[in-house]
Amino acid sequence: MMKTILLITLISLFELQIKSLDILPPDYDFKSHVNSNVTRKNSVSAGLVDIIYHNGGQVMPGTVNIYNIYYGDFSSTSSQQMISLVDYFSQNLGNTPWYKILTSYYQIVGGIKTMVSANVLYKSSHFTAVTAKLQTITQTTITNTISSLIASGDLPVDENGVYAVIFRGDLSYTAFGTSWLTGWCGYHTTFTHSSGKSLKFFVTGDPSTAAVGTSCEGYRSTTANGNIGADSIASVYAHELVETVSDLNGNAWYFANGNENAD
Repeated sequence: MMKTILLITLISLFELQIKSLDILPPDYDFKSHVNSNVTRKNSVSAGLVDIIYHNGGQVMPGTVNIYNIYYGDFSSTSSQQMISLVDYFSQNLGNTPWYKILTSYYQIVGGIKTMVSANVLYKSSHFTAVTAKLQTITQTTITNTISSLIASGDLPVDENGVYAVIFRGDLSYTAFGTSWLTGWCGYHTTFTHSSGKSLKFFVTGDPSTAAVGTSCEGYRSTTANGNIGADSIASVYAHELVETVSDLNGNAWYFANGNENAD
């Protein structure tokens, strides 16, 4: 029953985000809006900040593989329910009407135009148990965790994969000079693995277990599935995934004001 409710929530979430986020409909003519940086700057002064531009960078074409990594103590009943719901969300995200918007995004490499696929394949979930509350973690903690899971054979080196790292909210995470929940809700980036491959990941936390009572994107006291952690994470999860796919290295698709498609 809970998972059925989640699918309904999924549709509602997509409808909400299409209205509130700067993602354009799939029939929007992107081809006529590929502009240089100079044109982008001029469009800001002209008030044309609602047009998203391709700036030459790469996207993630083909099926995107998803690996969920839970970092922290998720042993409670509520946390286990959260994991079940988030994993179910991951398994059903691809080929939804909302995600299909991404099929209008493309890259041009060597004169060949390649479109983003609507396919998302959930591969597996992994757990790194950390019981110490208020422990400080950093981006290095996250990349080391991904690398350790690869070294142990639990994760593959997947250049067309996205490693989704979800940490328990009572851990202290600072990035870009600000803390989670006070300065950011989630972010995406890449790192170079020891194999020489560039791996993609995004990070978000569980606000229902946060040590500080600060709200985040999609965070409400009452949610459709009755699990604040899962319903909050779903919003940021979708946000960071579509930005990873459409703006892989921060130089592909973004608006004239610098925002990516889900900002």
